[in-house]
Amino acid sequence: MTQWCIMRRQGSRRVNELYMHALQSRVSAFVLGISIALIAPFSASASTNLITNGTLETGSSFPSGWSRMYWGTPAPTFTYPVSGRTGRAAAISYTKDSTGDARWQPAAVNVESGATYTYTGWYASTAQTEVNVEYQTSRGTKSYTWLATFPSTGGVWKQASVSFTVPSGMVRATPFHLIDKQGVLTIDDISLVKNGTPTPTPEPEPTPTPTPTPQPGAFAEGMVTLSFDDAWTSQYVNALPTLESAGLRGTFYILTQPVQGGWSSYMTPNQVKDIASRGHDIEGHTVTHTDLTTLSTTRLDREIRDSRVYLQNLTGKPITSLAYPYGSHNTNVINRTKAAGYTSARSADPTTQYGFNTQTTSRFTINSFSPNTNVSMTQMKSAIDKAKNEKLWFVLSIHEVKVNGDLYAITPAQFSELVAYIKSSGIKVVTMAEGAAMLSN
Repeated sequence: MTQWCIMRRQGSRRVNELYMHALQSRVSAFVLGISIALIAPFSASASTNLITNGTLETGSSFPSGWSRMYWGTPAPTFTYPVSGRTGRAAAISYTKDSTGDARWQPAAVNVESGATYTYTGWYASTAQTEVNVEYQTSRGTKSYTWLATFPSTGGVWKQASVSFTVPSGMVRATPFHLIDKQGVLTIDDISLVKNGTPTPTPEPEPTPTPTPTPQPGAFAEGMVTLSFDDAWTSQYVNALPTLESAGLRGTFYILTQPVQGGWSSYMTPNQVKDIASRGHDIEGHTVTHTDLTTLSTTRLDREIRDSRVYLQNLTGKPITSLAYPYGSHNTNVINRTKAAGYTSARSADPTTQYGFNTQTTSRFTINSFSPNTNVSMTQMKSAIDKAKNEKLWFVLSIHEVKVNGDLYAITPAQFSELVAYIKSSGIKVVTMAEGAAMLSN
């Protein structure tokens, strides 16, 4: 049995770097063609099933050839065997929404670049779930791609299928069905079959993308927000001119101690005032960037209130949104944030799939994605497409915009490319305040 449990960063960038190296960007590969369908029962005689023990009938405390995998909190409950659609099945349950996800994962199988494969599996769930795929290169480097989101079945058995084309350079693949919300996911009769020969050209024609099914709580249209954390000078020098040239407004979450103290590499008070005067949003990011969940109530209040008061006095404008340092928060932090006068708050995560929001997202747990060197530009563009097509709100939390930066820096060229793609896509660009105002919770 393999069990993978990775805790989120608590208090330092170094811990988050370790987290990112372990996670290895679950969504960094680009799938050239995807099709999704709820289909008729699978016939095992149609093609060879590449999944070992796909029926889940063999095993004692866990199915042979499968692993229990999870990250984040709380810890899930894995149960095997349970009653399946036919014979045995495997289940996962969460008592509340997870900061990560959990899945029963089959052994990796050999695949061919350019070939198309189809994953099928029966599942019963009481929450929305996903099917993703893990790819490996010949050197063992792993990357992950989201394939499909499936709705709750209300606990009854349904079968879903998703086809994908293996990207160039990938030699092994592991598709898996995951859950990251409060509820139960039970899987049975899983298969992976090859349904075509490798494409003879390096860039095969993509299969048509089906019209996506709107998610519960979808907005009237898809939206994206460009937010910036920490008040780095590189944001003022390298990002602000690009935003202005494109006619877009951003949201800047300001860490006040470096600004007040005149620290090197951080904005000056006059630069913060200039950003506000140009029509961009200035919001709070605490005084010292300390993990708020570790503080006493007195210290917590100082961090969130003092920074808000300073920024309001500096800019002459209301400060309504807080970015939790490291994305870390709990019930007490949320309650103190409300008491301090904020009307919304934003978390952060280093994988694109946690940057999406619906109208039912809580105003005090708004999701965002932090661009980093483990996530490709292609993946970020795909996330923007997903937001537009499925009418979601995708929030980016950008750190430094410079050449030769750290894990969370993007280059000015990359930022320009991202802004140009957002502009050309036609997706609506909103500030954090504008997006938060559309939330129902």
